[in-house]
Amino acid sequence: MMNILMIEDNESVAEMMQMFFLNEGWEATFKYDGKEGLDTFLAEPNKWDMITLDLNLPGMDGMLVAREIRKVSSNVPIIMLT
Repeated sequence: MMNILMIEDNESVAEMMQMFFLNEGWEATFKYDGKEGLDTFLAEPNKWDMITLDLNLPGMDGMLVAREIRKVSSNVPIIMLT
């Protein structure tokens, strides 16, 4: 099973993406704030197979979140959705 962390503040986009992920049999965890998303990643950095990340987020912007993730993992795929 693929575990995806989706950090996206637009709930309708998150719900649409969740339909696609569930259709593929993938597990998705959604966070709507950059800081909360980063904290979720840092709590279990080896859990995630992929991260989708919005650029404009409350709490912490997507570029900063990506930089912080890269300090911990250089190989988890990050897809920027903006």
